[in-house]
Amino acid sequence: MWGIRETCVVERMAARLNHLERKHGLHDGQSGCRKWRSYTDAVAALMNRTRQPRSRKRASGALFMDFKSVFDKVNKAHLDRRMAAFGIEPDVIR
Repeated sequence: MWGIRETCVVERMAARLNHLERKHGLHDGQSGCRKWRSYTDAVAALMNRTRQPRSRKRASGALFMDFKSVFDKVNKAHLDRRMAAFGIEPDVIR
């Protein structure tokens, strides 16, 4: 069961995602955690993109990566500086 702290974290993340959505800060290919999009949309887009080249007798492929723990050992201060250098808003970085 979640406590108050975990619930607040989830609410803050949802607010940040909504902010990014409004500012068009998410890639069009991002389906997770977005209104009116789901994993089925992502799978349909993937299938469509791989079928198009096949219909023209060309090769296609996909690369799947798991980023679940990719930043667990990164220096947070360095990552924050790099994100700021890319123009990401401080509220989003926090």
